[in-house]
Amino acid sequence: MERKTLEEGFWNDRQEAQRILKEISSLQENVQKYEELLSRSKYICDLLEMATEEKEEELFKDTVKELISLVKDFREYELLILFAGDH
Repeated sequence: MERKTLEEGFWNDRQEAQRILKEISSLQENVQKYEELLSRSKYICDLLEMATEEKEEELFKDTVKELISLVKDFREYELLILFAGDH
């Protein structure tokens, strides 16, 4: 889609150009949110591993809370993607 913005005559139809730019922005936001969720999941995995190895019960409890929050955020993201259109 971004390549389309570089094509000659892209701005000839302003409404279509704005629609495309809005869609690009929306897709970029979705990708950014996905990358954030992925990063958080890797961090939580590392914390769980550390808590288990070091038998840190408090760290384990805190990490489980983080995991619950991540699952909630992922479900919200999943719904966003499902209702966002043909992605």
